[in-house]
Parts: sequence; structure tokens; C-alpha cells
Amino acid sequence: MRRLGLALAVALLLPGAARAARPRIAVWDLKVVQGISAGTGEILTDIVATDLAQTGTVQVIARQDVLAVLGFERHKQQLGCMEQGCLAEIGGALGADYVLSGQVGKLGDQFRVSLIAVDAKTAMAVGRAAEFCPADEGALASATRVALKAVFEQLAGALPKAMQASSGVKPAHEVANDAKRLTGEGKFREAAAAWDDYLSRDPEAVDRCATLARAAAAWEQAGDKAEGATRLRAVGTEPACVKQNVNAAARALDKAATLFDGIGRKEDAIAAWKQLAVMKVSDAQAQARVLQARMRLGLDSEGK
Repeated sequence: MRRLGLALAVALLLPGAARAARPRIAVWDLKVVQGISAGTGEILTDIVATDLAQTGTVQVIARQDVLAVLGFERHKQQLGCMEQGCLAEIGGALGADYVLSGQVGKLGDQFRVSLIAVDAKTAMAVGRAAEFCPADEGALASATRVALKAVFEQLAGALPKAMQASSGVKPAHEVANDAKRLTGEGKFREAAAAWDDYLSRDPEAVDRCATLARAAAAWEQAGDKAEGATRLRAVGTEPACVKQNVNAAARALDKAATLFDGIGRKEDAIAAWKQLAVMKVSDAQAQARVLQARMRLGLDSEGK
């Protein structure tokens, strides 16, 4: 009965349409550990709640609402809660679908912030992210926002399909379809941004290497050779892409170097050619690229 009463109290705080249409996320205080003041922790918690609310796709139960429902004493007793079961219990008491919390502290000469989103019904984590940054509070605020973006994207993927539709969050496959459509329409900059969005939603996607190549082509067609070269360099250097197809990786790295050289980024071009010069490839085209890189760098046929 107590939990039902608390959930009802929260429900009265929220607009009826929002309750029906959008997932409810309770933002719990970030746990402050070494090297961070309590005041900074409160500000970071507020940043998380405010940024979530500004997406317009979720209903946020912020610190003030938590205090209003739980009361100061119970809120104080639960401070430092980071275990999934504990967070789920809080979420249930607040009538939330999910609870988002985290931890912030100093490690060596850096700050570290970690965030976790927990399903209040299953007590399972549906999103995790952590970021390091220089020991500067401005950098820490930025790192918190980066971590929040990653957690929110993971959370969006975990939402039931009906809730995804109501929240306005597109599934990754729809983003990929948008990118293909925009490419066909000749809207290359928009297509490139969509491919990047797709990659950000699932950094470990099985088609990551092919998608990086698609994004590179779109950026180049949009006239942004630097962005195209950056993604081609990723195809040529990321271990998974090299392992998947070393010959394609070598060709991508050669093209990245050529693009960098053409826009005057000589250091980036030389670095790419150096990486290419030591690659072990098998097809004739890739071997020619490796040989040309060695010749540019003044290396012998063994790359020495």
C-alpha cells in the first residue's frame, strides 16, 4: 500500500498525456566519491535530469520530485544506492519505468563519471556508460553529457516497440534506412549524419566496417573530405575491420592518406601511410597500395 501511495503521488505530479505516452525515468543522485564535492555532484545530477527532460521523449522524475514523494529523511537514507536491486526498488516507489544514477570521482589526475540505467520492474541494467576527462569541472560536465547520450541510446533500444514509437526514438534499422534513402536522393550530408547516428547507437554493430565505409563515401560526396578520410582511417586501422578484410582495410587506409594529403593535412597522411606500409596483405591491388606507401616514405621492399 505504501508503494502504491507513492506511485500515485508521483502520478499526480505528471501530466496525463505524458504518463500515457512517454516512459518515466527517475534521476537518482549521482554518488560522489573521492575528489569531488557534494555540491558538484548535485549540479551534475541536475544536468542529467535537465538534459533528459530537454529531449522531449521521456518524462523525468527529477530530484525535487523525488524529495517531494520520498521525503527528505528517506531520501537521505537511500543516498549512495548504486546496486541494481536498490535502484529498482527506488524506481518502483517512485512509479518510474527506469531509474538513472551513477558515480563520479577522481582517479589519478583525471575525473571519471559512470552512469547506469535500470529497469524498475526487472532490476536489470539496460544502459551503462563511463567517461574519463581532465580534472576540470567544465570537462566533467561535458563528459557527463557524453555518458548520458550513450546511456540514453542504449535505453532507447531496450524500450518496448510501442514505447519507442511514442517516445519518438527511431530504432537503429530505421536510421539505416533513412541513410540509404537520403543517399538515393542525393542528400549526402544528411545521409552521412544518419550513418554516423547509426554507428553511435551500436558501436559494436556487426556491419560497423561497411557502415564506416558508407559514411566515408557520403561525407566525401557531400564535399567534406576531412570527415570522409577520418572514417576511412577507422576502416583501415580498427582491429575488427583489419581482421575482417585486411585488403579492404589497406585500400581504405590508402584512400584516407590520399584525402588527407590533398587537403593539406600532411601529418595525418604520413601517419596513415606509415600504418599502411607495415600491413600484411594478399591481393594484388592492396599489395600495390602498400608498395606505394613504402616508396613515399623512402622504405625498402621489406618496410625497413
